[in-house]
Amino acid sequence: MERFVYNNTYAAPQVKYVTTEIDPEIVWKIRSILFGRKKGRVCSLKAFINNVLAAHLEEYADVINQLKL
Repeated sequence: MERFVYNNTYAAPQVKYVTTEIDPEIVWKIRSILFGRKKGRVCSLKAFINNVLAAHLEEYADVINQLKL
């Protein structure tokens, strides 16, 4: 929760992000996690996805760097 949901690093970016398309079923699944709680909205979809991607890129940096051509 701390790493992906309560982390506000990407909640209010200072720069404009590039828009990308995400499968609507994946969006629905993520929203059910974030907004389906009794506490209401915990974090934005954008912040959650950015937190997950940043963690993934950090965790697998060695493997990813080996893939670069």
